[in-house]
Amino acid sequence: MAEKTKILVIDDVKENVELLAAYLTGAGFETLKSFNGKDGIEMVKENHPALILLDIMMPDLDGFGVCEILRKDAGTSIVPIVMVTAKDKDADIVRSLEAGADDYIVKPVSKKDLLGKVESVLLKAAKGELPSQVYLKKISSEEEHK
Repeated sequence: MAEKTKILVIDDVKENVELLAAYLTGAGFETLKSFNGKDGIEMVKENHPALILLDIMMPDLDGFGVCEILRKDAGTSIVPIVMVTAKDKDADIVRSLEAGADDYIVKPVSKKDLLGKVESVLLKAAKGELPSQVYLKKISSEEEHK
């Protein structure tokens, strides 16, 4: 039997995590759940998900911080990250991308939009076309030419 694609949902609001997990599980994905940024980082290291859905507004360590930490760690730097948040200002989107996110979804999220975004990001990841992958390739190339 083929292994299901693992997706980690990190959000401090249990209802948000459960809703996203239900959408994903119904579509055939294996869903991992974390309710804060610090635990989410550990879950990424232990479970190696194919994708992370990450909330921005969380106590202690927000989504921007989680994203930056994951991008700086060689073991987690290539995991695709999609911010899923109520923050819909252009500045928030830009800050998410600067922190290393590959895409952005604004809450409330419809099942159709979520699954479309997940499939799109996973497809781009498989082709090496995500913003974070392109950035890492650029850095590697620059270091080789030094």
